[in-house]
Amino acid sequence: MVTDPSGVVVKTVENPSSELFLGGVKSGMYILTLTMKDGSVKSMKTIKK
Repeated sequence: MVTDPSGVVVKTVENPSSELFLGGVKSGMYILTLTMKDGSVKSMKTIKK
């Protein structure tokens, strides 16, 4: 799931690969939240130029 800094979901990916295509998403900072197969959750900031 990709959210903007205010928490609005801008993209959801059901079966992610090793790359994430952010075409159609405006430039800016986003928070990428990954839910792993074991149920753990990882979040990281990313910037689209």
